[in-house]
This record gives sequence, C-alpha cells and structure tokens, in this order.
Amino acid sequence: MSEPIWNKFLTERDKAVFAAGGFGARAGFGKRPALLIIDVQNYCTVNSKSQYFDRSLREIVLPNIGRLQLACRQSGIEVLYSVIENMTRNGRDRSLDYKISGIDVPRGSWEAQVVDEIVPGKDEMVFRKTSSSVFISTNIDYVLRNLGVRSLIVAGLMTDQCVESAVLPRFERSTALRHMGGNAI
Repeated sequence: MSEPIWNKFLTERDKAVFAAGGFGARAGFGKRPALLIIDVQNYCTVNSKSQYFDRSLREIVLPNIGRLQLACRQSGIEVLYSVIENMTRNGRDRSLDYKISGIDVPRGSWEAQVVDEIVPGKDEMVFRKTSSSVFISTNIDYVLRNLGVRSLIVAGLMTDQCVESAVLPRFERSTALRHMGGNAI
C-alpha cells in the first residue's frame, strides 16, 4: 500500500501524533454496531430530474448499500431504516422545514416505502420521521440504547440534510460513527 500523499508534508512528530490518534487506521465497525440506512425510499429516488443522480443511484449507491446490508445481516449486526413519512394524512405534523420545503410524504404511501432493492427484513425496524433528523422526530435513540448499540454505520440519501442531522447529535452523545461516503455510498 502506498503512503498517503500528505505524509511528505508532515514532520515525524506529526506522523507519530496522527498514528497515536488512530488516524489512517482501519476503523472497523466499533463495539455493538448497527447499520442505519437513511431515506433510501421511493420519495427520494424518483423524479430526480438528474440523469447523473439516477444512474449513480442504480449503478453504484443501491448495489453498495445492498452489499453493506447483506454483510451486516450475515454478521448479526442490526439493520435499521429511517424514512420520511407523515404521521397524519394531511401532513400537519411535519416540521416547519418540511412544510416550507414542500416535503410531504403521505402516511402509508408508496413514496414512504424503502426501495425494493434493499427492502427491510421482516424483523428489521423502520423509523418514520417528520423532520430531517431521525433523532429528533422518532424514538430511535431510546431503541438504540435498549439494543445496547454503541456505534452506528450510516448510509443513505440527502447527505447534506438528513444524514448529517442523524450523525451530528451522535457525536455529542459519544456514539462511534462510520458514515459510508458521499451521497450515500
């Protein structure tokens, strides 16, 4: 394996500090991990108006999330999902952000379902949220504590909003995180 390009700019002391902090080392999945797949649902994957997004989603993102999902299932790692879905038919329960943005996913609709390529297993949990953050508008924090989860592997769509909103509060609560790249994977 070749040396990272930035190493030529670091002093030996800097390299030692980085090595002691675990920078550049394989992170693994942490202690008592769970996989959280965020917003990979019909609402977020249709009518994108971007050929690049559609192609990337079908050729790269969904297959990678599917492989990650399978690996976690085979390893006995809990797989969880969050989707955008109103609790009411008229969406009056949505966050102000969702109301202003026009995000309106009717309860029980096709748009609220996880995409067929990574459909949840019969005993896997789906958290239905009415805001960008799964931790603000669901009981996922309570469930994760009940499951004894200490680290999250995070994959999903809407990286700049919903994934970020899930990740940031976890740092504050000392949960180890593994975000699986760019806009999802």
